[in-house]
Amino acid sequence: MALVLGCAAPAAGQWLVTDARRIGMGGLTLGRSGSAVRYNPAYRAVPAQADRRGQPRVTIPIPLGIIQFLHDHPHISKDPMFHPDSAGFNPILVVNTILNLPLYLEVKQAPTPTNDVAFTIGKNQLVVNLGAAAQLVPEDQFGISGSSRPLDFGIDIKGVRFGVMGWLHDQVQFQLGDTLLAFLHDSVPARDSTTYNVLVHGLVEGGFAPTISYAGRIAGDSATGLYVGGALHYYLGAGYARTDGTAGFLTGDTIFGGTNPVTPLGATFTQYSKAGNTLGHGIGGDVGVAVISGPIEVGVGVNDIGATITWPDTRQDSAFYKDSSYSKPVANHVETTTKLPVSYIVNLAYTVGKTTLGADVLNTGRGAAVHVGGEQRIGPWAVRGGIARDQRKRIEFGWGGGLRFGGERARHHDGDVALDLLGGRMRAKWLWVAVLTVAAGACGQGRAIFDIDVYSFLASAKADTLPYLGPLPPGVPDTIPVQTVSSIGFTSSIVDTVLVTGMVSFVNQTDTGRVVFQVYFDSLPNTVYTSPPAFGVTGDVLPASTTDSSFSVNLPDALKPLFLASKVYVGIRASATPTGASSPSGPVKGTAKLTALRARIVIQDKIF
Repeated sequence: MALVLGCAAPAAGQWLVTDARRIGMGGLTLGRSGSAVRYNPAYRAVPAQADRRGQPRVTIPIPLGIIQFLHDHPHISKDPMFHPDSAGFNPILVVNTILNLPLYLEVKQAPTPTNDVAFTIGKNQLVVNLGAAAQLVPEDQFGISGSSRPLDFGIDIKGVRFGVMGWLHDQVQFQLGDTLLAFLHDSVPARDSTTYNVLVHGLVEGGFAPTISYAGRIAGDSATGLYVGGALHYYLGAGYARTDGTAGFLTGDTIFGGTNPVTPLGATFTQYSKAGNTLGHGIGGDVGVAVISGPIEVGVGVNDIGATITWPDTRQDSAFYKDSSYSKPVANHVETTTKLPVSYIVNLAYTVGKTTLGADVLNTGRGAAVHVGGEQRIGPWAVRGGIARDQRKRIEFGWGGGLRFGGERARHHDGDVALDLLGGRMRAKWLWVAVLTVAAGACGQGRAIFDIDVYSFLASAKADTLPYLGPLPPGVPDTIPVQTVSSIGFTSSIVDTVLVTGMVSFVNQTDTGRVVFQVYFDSLPNTVYTSPPAFGVTGDVLPASTTDSSFSVNLPDALKPLFLASKVYVGIRASATPTGASSPSGPVKGTAKLTALRARIVIQDKIF
């Protein structure tokens, strides 16, 4: 990751994302500032009034967020957060950092759910309860997309412009399948022999477009006027690629049964026309209108109307994955089409003296974003602030300041070094819960709680009952075969507590005595019974009677790390000692029946 300081060209050409003034007003686009020309061609004819609007000719956006990020992470290659082998590695933060570059200094963090996240694990059971964090799971389609014009050059002759623009359109969209959505959002138990998947769509296309446009004032004067604009583009596509598919897994006939409880699945249909093929082509246009009435301005612009690109030389392939990957060509040299999203902007600004207030609604094909902001100039200083609602109705705010270098006269080149801050970046939080493998990250500052039904694993193997006999004759076993229990599999974490609860019933047949029931846990199957038991339960038994003994035991620190592995090996032993009047001639004989055994594992820190 690099720190980049950019010095923008004249304001009309500034990139919307890094325009320091725009960022400081919460993303607000002011019409005559020049940035609205991208969406409203009428603004090409509206005279810029930098002295009235406070718009600098040159800005130097300072990404304070990156400076802060590099200060917090001076050695990224060795930083635990970015190192997969470290206990501090957190894939949620890594992906969030990549997709949401920390350009802005976050002065207020978005609220993070602090509830506990509970996982229930059994032989044929898996339930994830995200608590309040379930609201972060996206119920509709989500992703990132953009439609930009990185190049736009030409010549103007009395309002008519002949030029060439570059165009680029990209989309990455995801949609949780119904079963996966119910599992994460509604805590519906996982089902066996069921597909859990995410629908995936990706598209990138680009090229250039010869353009003829017109912008001019059709009524009024420079103080009060009506401006119109329009552009006709002949789109030429240099290349494009599109993929539509699904990725997920199929559960086995038992959730945690066998050596392969899930089978990865994937299928895609890919279409592409690479550079060097016949160019794509299409026609589209832009229209716009702007009204200036003294201190008030209103603008409406619509872009890429009817822009459908025909690709005459497209290759189509399909791919499928189950156990191994398969791919095959479907067709070649076929004609396909894509469509650029229609963008529109509606903006309003009011300026009196050195105060500017404004609002806009911007839709680039993925829903409307609303920005409201203002600027106050005090001598060479500017104070800015604004608020925005994005396409998913998340709220963010921005504020900042600027220092003008140079005079206040129009047509002079001014510099504006803006220390712009953006807070409330709430929109970044919802995405990551969609990734099933890191769903536990939704617990925020809360705890991850795993409730493992050990009994279900033993019962399925018929290892939940154990005959006892005392005194024990030589050669008679007093243990069950070692059993394997699926655990949490987060080896880099630290366990806070492990609470084991359950009940055992001693169904006694003969004589009076005392039965000791012991439970063993180990990380290796061949050493289960060579180590001391994790805990024991005793019960005094009578002839032809049943004695129930419940237990609740906090395991010692030495045994807690065992449950961080993906598997824990379990054993039980039952031994009996006669205590009746007939002893030692009469044996104590019966069966120890385990009716419940659960391990509640609490992790207080990161679970990765």
